[in-house]
Amino acid sequence: MFSLISLSFFSCKNDSPTSVRSDQATDLIDTDETNTEDPTEQEDCVNDEDHFKEEVWTKSLNPVCYGCHNTQGVANQSDLVLISNTQSNYLETNRERLAYVAGLEREGQSILLRKPLGLDGHGGGAVLTEEDEAYTVLIDFVDRLENPITECEGEDEETTESKLSLADTSQTLRKASLNLIGRLPNATQIARVQRGGEEELRTVLRELIDGENPSTQENTEELFIERMKELWNDQLLTDAYLSGASAIQTMDYDRYPNLYWYENIGNYSTRSAERDAINDALAQAPLELMAHVVRSDQPWTTILTADYMMVNQASAYALGISSSPPNLNSASDLEFYPAQAANYPHTGVLSSPVFLNRYPTTDTNRNRHRSRIIFDYFLNTNILALADRPIDASTSTIHNPTMNDPQCNVCHSVLDPVAGAFQNWDDDGHYNPPETGWYPEMYPPGFEEEQIDLTESDLALRWLAERIVEDPRFAQATVNTLYAGITGFEVLREYELGGDEVATQAWQRQNEWLLQLSEQLIENNYNIKDIVIEIVLSSDFRAIGENDATDAELMHAGTAKLLTPEALNRKIEATLGVPWRVNANSQRYLLGDYQLLYGGIDSDGVTTRLNSPNGIMAAVTFRMANDLACKAAANDFVLPAAQRRLFPFVETTYLPTTQDGFEVPQVQELIKKNIQHLHHLIWGEQVDLDDPELLITYDLYIDLLENGQLLIEEGETPEWLQWTCQGRLDHWTNESIPYSSRITSDPNYTIRAWRGVLSYMLSDYRFIYE
Repeated sequence: MFSLISLSFFSCKNDSPTSVRSDQATDLIDTDETNTEDPTEQEDCVNDEDHFKEEVWTKSLNPVCYGCHNTQGVANQSDLVLISNTQSNYLETNRERLAYVAGLEREGQSILLRKPLGLDGHGGGAVLTEEDEAYTVLIDFVDRLENPITECEGEDEETTESKLSLADTSQTLRKASLNLIGRLPNATQIARVQRGGEEELRTVLRELIDGENPSTQENTEELFIERMKELWNDQLLTDAYLSGASAIQTMDYDRYPNLYWYENIGNYSTRSAERDAINDALAQAPLELMAHVVRSDQPWTTILTADYMMVNQASAYALGISSSPPNLNSASDLEFYPAQAANYPHTGVLSSPVFLNRYPTTDTNRNRHRSRIIFDYFLNTNILALADRPIDASTSTIHNPTMNDPQCNVCHSVLDPVAGAFQNWDDDGHYNPPETGWYPEMYPPGFEEEQIDLTESDLALRWLAERIVEDPRFAQATVNTLYAGITGFEVLREYELGGDEVATQAWQRQNEWLLQLSEQLIENNYNIKDIVIEIVLSSDFRAIGENDATDAELMHAGTAKLLTPEALNRKIEATLGVPWRVNANSQRYLLGDYQLLYGGIDSDGVTTRLNSPNGIMAAVTFRMANDLACKAAANDFVLPAAQRRLFPFVETTYLPTTQDGFEVPQVQELIKKNIQHLHHLIWGEQVDLDDPELLITYDLYIDLLENGQLLIEEGETPEWLQWTCQGRLDHWTNESIPYSSRITSDPNYTIRAWRGVLSYMLSDYRFIYE
């Protein structure tokens, strides 16, 4: 909030401005004909919020006033100091500040209508005339303060539904289920949403993320929690410490002398296993706190305010919280639970050593890096956008420029108080309160206009966390992270759009909706599951067709988002029922060897995901399609037809024509039914047997089959299947399939033809995009 004390905005030597408004605006408007019509009923009615955004800010404040009346401008000591559109709350804040100034009068007239004309000693002189449109909108603004239009008649009746064509309930359920829990919906769930429509879809989705669906035995809430951990790690990047002993090394050995107890173990493999268990527990602590909040339905604010950390028996023993060493063969010893370390003021994620080390500081940086991250991650504010950059600090001739030079303090006045709240954590992320207090040449520790009292300095970070979660920007930041993580679309920033009209309209549409979600998050006691449901039910998530939608709508809608390595891995296992890896003892390719090659991150050197494929990613896709087709086809035919996932309608002996070349209609129809089944299973498409897309796949199968049979006849290819493509091993357990059930040959070439169909479908954009 701007200062109510500074009066440098006014330079008149006569009467001081009063804070009582009158009908001054009407003196400047032609009132020969009085309009008695209710303004809320007029066809061109615009509510006050939209009027300020579309008229006052766009036509007057931004082009005329902001150049001087900003934190760096020549009028930065006045009572009208505007904030830029780099801050998410700039419209609300600037409207409040302008309303205050508009309520101050001289000679019965608002000074907002006098200063721009050069009256009352306006420092900028006359910047407008009474005929200017920018001046007219200021008149309207003043008048609206006396005669507010909060909403227009019929506004509530206007449809806010998108013109985009949206996925139906069963399509949405499939996409949401794959996205949130990495599973396909079962037949019962699909039938429910088809019968019950949108309301039942909402119910089923909530059951999935709550883990309370009676039609499945799997704990889907834990799957959802794993998805949320993955999503939030894309922001926190604390998984960078999962390797070796890197997380252990972030801890304070003097405070926790039992950290390296495992080094006394003689057996190398046992020693390594204990080390890995401790390290993983410490590295996962911030994300496990988030998981705990979701699992226990606590307010999301707890991730910052929790006065505990998450440990399992491995980390608890290493930190001296427990006196019993872990049993790594016991699942319960690896489960996380809340605990407190001795003499350590836990403050949720913020006090986690891996978080503090992931965002380090130095003697000269003085926690400013950590402060910037706090604003970015938890307050929806890009500090670096508050001022024009780069700024050459060496050109400043002002003593202590971070406090006294306007080109510096525009950022530092916001950044440094929060940096001071981290004063008790040193460069290594250890709790180590400074003996001489915080740096006196920096802004005092605090947040916004409030300073931390010296008596509370020992708990300064907890003081900060309590104020962050009370700020509406915390809810906005939370919603933005969920939106980007679930939809794959970026959250637009108005100041980055360069005046592009379509992009600006897209931002307005997106920003308005995200702000509504943030308000809902606050009203619902910060339960993020509610917001997740709203996002997957939105047009941004469900759009599948244009249907006369505007270009602004099309910017952030649709199903053409490249799957991440993790999401593609889950989709592979959900659809095909086999993992993509060498064997049961090896890591999934997309979570190991190919994770970075396929556009993923390692949370360390590579922290940004690729959203467009390149040549290497295309090569990975083709290998994936061919390899999985090889592994899945024969193994599926090993099973009885009723248990098959891929080929429930056909057998390896089913041929569409006889040896004499006569068609077998019954077999041809069964082949088409199986292709229809694959279209739904792999691509999520419902197609008729005569659909052109299905016939393309059918023709591919026939071509592959006929060509393969010809190669066998000519001795160009054997009847035996390649070893890795035989149905002889269970790909989950590595156990051998009984000899009587094994499939090792393909004399009719049907298995290899179906493999070709699978390879085609798995490499298609409809599988690798969602």
